[in-house]
Amino acid sequence: MRSDGVVVATILPKGSREQALASLYVRLKNLNLRVTKHVSCHEVIEKLEKLFKGSEASLPFSLENVSGFERDVLNVVRHVPRGFVTSYGEVAKAIGKPNASRAVGRALSKNPLPLIIPCHRVVRNDLSLGGFEGSIQLKKMLLEREGVKFKGHKVMEEHFLALSSLAYRF
Repeated sequence: MRSDGVVVATILPKGSREQALASLYVRLKNLNLRVTKHVSCHEVIEKLEKLFKGSEASLPFSLENVSGFERDVLNVVRHVPRGFVTSYGEVAKAIGKPNASRAVGRALSKNPLPLIIPCHRVVRNDLSLGGFEGSIQLKKMLLEREGVKFKGHKVMEEHFLALSSLAYRF
């Protein structure tokens, strides 16, 4: 978090506090940032816990340390609403690079703000889950908490959102 209370990086739950901190330090190092304590941290943690439980919460965030293609991907994904998923291919089309599905997946794997920018809401074209930094089980749990239903290991089609159906341009 910056001194003005804007969040620039978060992590998903890890096995232990030490593992979580190690993951955070790696993420911050990659963004050329450092860990500091801020008086608003308690409020941020509470809101992240709400997001983790599938509820809505809003946090001020910045993508100032993310460049180009990755920023474009994250700006699209942040608009995928709770209860829905979209595909890597849909995100690629939305940013004008329809053949870049795999690159979208790589960009999402570097998401500095998981939960705030809901990369867990992006799945494969066949509605199977695909990859996720936390684990496939965590991705499924997050989606279920947001009301997404599954048939076997695939998201039910009623939860799929074609990004072209959204009323604004990215």
